[in-house]
Amino acid sequence: MFRGYFTSTSREETRDILISVGALTLAFFIYNSIQSRAPLNGYDTVVYLLEAFIGMVTAFLLHELSHRYVARSYGGIAYFRMWPFGIVLALLTSLIGFIFAAPGAVNISGIYGREQMGKTALAGPMTNLVLGIAFLGIFFASQPGSLMEQVFYFAAVINLWFSLFNMIPFPPLDGSKVISWNIGYFAIFVAVSLVINIYIFI
Repeated sequence: MFRGYFTSTSREETRDILISVGALTLAFFIYNSIQSRAPLNGYDTVVYLLEAFIGMVTAFLLHELSHRYVARSYGGIAYFRMWPFGIVLALLTSLIGFIFAAPGAVNISGIYGREQMGKTALAGPMTNLVLGIAFLGIFFASQPGSLMEQVFYFAAVINLWFSLFNMIPFPPLDGSKVISWNIGYFAIFVAVSLVINIYIFI
């Protein structure tokens, strides 16, 4: 499946993806380091870097590539483009207690049907939800206090949060296209994602 995600990737798109993932990884590393309120040591540095990198590759990159994969399967034109101002905002906001995580997005054209657009939009949050549940399972199966437990807890939290946040039904978020296509699927997905998010955050 993942091979299909990365096919027909131009050099420019690859550059934009690498810069965006790198910037978000750095932003979340900075954020986690500040939130810890303790001097960094070697172990914490490894943990925060792994958390940020795995979290961004799954929650952000695979989310965007899922949109691209489904759009292309419908014959649409889809490619990732970074947003330089969004990258700067992500890095700056990481210093003040939250992160504006919008370094870029998949630009889509050539598909105009409501169902096609709705399914393409749903692909990103669905990927986050599936990954979040899988990572939650790994977290529960990990040894308490281990590196794996810490890293996969963060990966689960960030994916589950992305799955819910992106379903807010206002443009340009995915939820606006999903609810326009099928309010029933929208309601079911949001309900499932909301319950799991409440469970993990409480």
